Amino acid sequence: MQQDKETLQLIDTKALLVKLEAAAESGDADAQYRLGCLYRMGEVIPKNYYDAIKWFKKAAEQGHMDARYNVGVMYYLGHGVPRNYNTAASWFSIAATHNHAFAQNTLATLFRQGQGVEQNDKDAVYWYRRAAKQDHSDALCNLGVMYTLGLGVKKDYKKAISYFRPAAERGHPIAQCNMGVM
Repeated sequence: MQQDKETLQLIDTKALLVKLEAAAESGDADAQYRLGCLYRMGEVIPKNYYDAIKWFKKAAEQGHMDARYNVGVMYYLGHGVPRNYNTAASWFSIAATHNHAFAQNTLATLFRQGQGVEQNDKDAVYWYRRAAKQDHSDALCNLGVMYTLGLGVKKDYKKAISYFRPAAERGHPIAQCNMGVM
């Protein structure tokens, strides 16, 4: 009985994959993005970073923001393409300027670390703030760290706590730890 259910699920999955591939091939940006995710994750189909980046790029070229962010991730990690922090930063910047919170937080971290961009704490704070305004927990925590250490901003423990607290309340472990020691 269990084997019959698994066989039906496999047939349904294959049918959905065929439809998704057809939509992606016909230029549907969302289908291209989803197909890229499937190839990157390797859960429904075998993991293939080269196919993942191919589909992410096709969707990104059509303006799909999550795809643009993921192209940046692929370049940052060197998955399916040679690792290139400059190219990653460019893709993150495109998505960040279109209000993509994950891209904003990641771009801020690149500015903080000087990866692919010139190290600049003030620019890091700018992008962390943009992401924090969208309640991005990592950005809230990162901004709290910037205020705690006085990086790109004047050291201000009260402001740091004001950023750590909402992230900690959402279960962010680093923010929780920082709240515990403040």
